Amino acid sequence: MSLRFLSAASLSIACLCFAFPASALPVDAGACGHVSTEAGNVPTSLGVFTAQITQIDGRPPPMQRYEYRLAAGKHVLVVGERIDRARLNSAQAAQIRKMQSNSPAYLKALILDVQPGTSYRLGTRLIHDKLDTQSIRDNAYWEPVVWDEVAQACP
Repeated sequence: MSLRFLSAASLSIACLCFAFPASALPVDAGACGHVSTEAGNVPTSLGVFTAQITQIDGRPPPMQRYEYRLAAGKHVLVVGERIDRARLNSAQAAQIRKMQSNSPAYLKALILDVQPGTSYRLGTRLIHDKLDTQSIRDNAYWEPVVWDEVAQACP
């Protein structure tokens, strides 16, 4: 398992208005990879939890699935966290619910450079030292991460 914390996770959701479609990038026809939010055993012992993909390149995913086939190249994924609330105290969980109901910016963008024949396992990492009230209001208590990459052929 190779945890990779990507700095692109700090992008604001407002950046999506400048997202480029994957079709505009030069790639091999048929070259693809996959991104998954449920494959494998998510390493919760390392503070990584499942994620929800709400947009791929500015569009909602085709269906509510856990794995998506993507053309090779760069993609902008909009991700929501699914951190187990049992890992938080009741005040933190309440603050997160309040922030998510009052703020449209509770999602985060992740730029993923998809390599042909690679499956990326995407999750969300809980940042334990950012669980104070202000960090939760700022949505700074988590970040999207690629926690594993595995070879997977594209048919």
